[in-house]
Amino acid sequence: MRICLVTNEVFGLGRFGGFGQLTRMLGRHLVKMGVEVVVVSWRTSEQQEIEYMDGMNILSFPYTPSYKIFSFYPHILSYLRSIRLYKMADADIYHSIENQMSSYMALKAMPNRKHVIWFQDPYDEDVYRKMSLVNKEYEWNTDLKVKFYCTLPFLRMACNSADALFTQARSFIPLVKRLYQPKGEILYLPNPVEIPETKIEKSCEPTVCFLGRWDPQKRVEKFLQLAKKFPKIKFVAMGKSHDETTDIWLRKKYRRLPNLEMAGLVSEEEKRRLLAESWILINTSVHEGLPIAFLEALAHGTAILSYVDPDKYVSRFGYYVKEDSSKCLEIGLKKLLDDDLWKEKAEEGYVYVRRHHEVGKIIKRWIEIYKELL
Repeated sequence: MRICLVTNEVFGLGRFGGFGQLTRMLGRHLVKMGVEVVVVSWRTSEQQEIEYMDGMNILSFPYTPSYKIFSFYPHILSYLRSIRLYKMADADIYHSIENQMSSYMALKAMPNRKHVIWFQDPYDEDVYRKMSLVNKEYEWNTDLKVKFYCTLPFLRMACNSADALFTQARSFIPLVKRLYQPKGEILYLPNPVEIPETKIEKSCEPTVCFLGRWDPQKRVEKFLQLAKKFPKIKFVAMGKSHDETTDIWLRKKYRRLPNLEMAGLVSEEEKRRLLAESWILINTSVHEGLPIAFLEALAHGTAILSYVDPDKYVSRFGYYVKEDSSKCLEIGLKKLLDDDLWKEKAEEGYVYVRRHHEVGKIIKRWIEIYKELL
């Protein structure tokens, strides 16, 4: 059985987002189960057209983003050039990580093969408006509206031509139905997470962490500012910005805080160690789907403090900051620390992800789905 994962990135090849992390984890574990895996993704400056990683062949194409009307043509052209890669992949099933133009191109390239779409973080008009508050590239202006409404019919065709539709969060279902108007049923299948095999040892001192890109929508500066307010708590910021200038500026601005460790982009082993030591994961994003970082935190017995609450994971396994203010974030942190509430929430979350998200169970289910489709 040969599976092609259709995605926008692969973690470790110049990109370090959640989609790339999921792609790499899914592909690596499918390979371990004897499945042949090919990936087709956008190419970064650090990639060759053909790479080999974790037992997967990774094919990539030059991607031209579109922020203005005049760049829309080269944007579409870059997708058209990807068609030969889907043919080269020659897979039995094309599995899209989110519905995107690549999903439509894979369908056009290989119409007689099976196609699956797994919704991760669908964007509608409201999401773009929210994102525009922190990132001008998402400003809901004429350029973005033209791109959005010109692309939407192709995404709807991809949904209605796919052989199966899945979502990693139940709360996405109404949005997907309104946005893409699929004829088929949308089934729930959660994202996987690797559960630590060794005993989790929490830090003796109160420790909180940030895990994510230091890009505008993540608003990492809210986390860094919080470190000033809580000098007796250790703050660890994992991740980095795709913009090197932003990265340097943030490090220079906050480097003198004695209780702040700016760990940057860490190895998987180091990430697991820091999550295991941390009491609370703090997420400051203006928007999230249901991030892999939440699942990784809970798998390490770490509670969540966040402004977003997808599928109510935060209100169940941490503290949901309902008002978008720094003061409310401070209140949430204090409440989790009071009487060790974080520990109670984290233990509940650990039991839940072990039962519902453990990677072995999810991979086994995907293999069953692939076999049913074939």
